[in-house]
Amino acid sequence: MSEQKPNFDVPEDGPFLVKGLKKLTDADGNPIAMEKDVIALCRCGASENKPFCDGTHSDIGFSGKKERTETYPVREYKGKELTVGLVGLQSPTGVIGPTAGRRRVT
Repeated sequence: MSEQKPNFDVPEDGPFLVKGLKKLTDADGNPIAMEKDVIALCRCGASENKPFCDGTHSDIGFSGKKERTETYPVREYKGKELTVGLVGLQSPTGVIGPTAGRRRVT
């Protein structure tokens, strides 16, 4: 039986939806508790519950629509870990640094 790989869905005007994630850590490697099988990661930067979405994107009119028209091929990831940079996230201290928006997913 093969192991299920995480699945990322990116709705146009909402959070990153992630299914099948085994572990989520902050930039320092500290685990972040996940209470659901499918998690919603903030994309707008306004959530009070970062890295998770709290629905604020609806209140502020967030749009993920891009002006770009180019498309990119889907890449199959075969490693043990993947670091995803989430733009707009802040550290718990409120200071944005070079690793403040990074989350390691496995």
